[in-house]
Amino acid sequence: MRNLEELISKTKEMVDKGLTTEEIANRLNVQLDTAAWLKMHAKKGVLAKAPPEPVDVYADWSQIGSSFIRVEYAGLMLSDLAMENIEKGVFQEPDIVAGVDVDGGPIALIVARELGKPLALLRQQHVTEGNKCYETVIEESSFSEIKNKKVLLVDDVLTTGARIKIIGEFAKECAAEIVGAVILIDKKGVDAVTGIPVKSLIKVLPLTRG
Repeated sequence: MRNLEELISKTKEMVDKGLTTEEIANRLNVQLDTAAWLKMHAKKGVLAKAPPEPVDVYADWSQIGSSFIRVEYAGLMLSDLAMENIEKGVFQEPDIVAGVDVDGGPIALIVARELGKPLALLRQQHVTEGNKCYETVIEESSFSEIKNKKVLLVDDVLTTGARIKIIGEFAKECAAEIVGAVILIDKKGVDAVTGIPVKSLIKVLPLTRG
């Protein structure tokens, strides 16, 4: 479990750079309400007792990532999930499979192999220019390009959906289309992000009183 003081310290650095709550949540891999709570305490500079800490879950899948055999099985499960949704018509048939960032890349390699598609690797990059900070997407040149292609995204954890949204905007600039995303762990519990259908193996959601 990550130290709250450390998270608050990192949050303060990002607040000082002008990052939004959504951008902070995406960078720290926490939910929006957690990011808002961290921002409040970052501004105070202390860890107050109230209001109570929001409910959040840190998704640590290092026990999968540390073993190629386990990564392959995770990729096979996501491949099956992707093929099922292609057959159902939820996803259009993709021309290419794109791994998202370093964590999504290894799993995407297995998915691309199973679907018989080329592999692309997209990396979200945080750029700071003076006091301004913005998000962009880098297409790794050693892999296939997504230009003019129908793209299936593969990612490890969906926290806010911001990463899929940013990549979707980048795809439009490349005359590409994101036909869907398969995710290992979904912390948001969504079926789509800005119109892009999303399917996950595991949903991690807080229980609420009805």
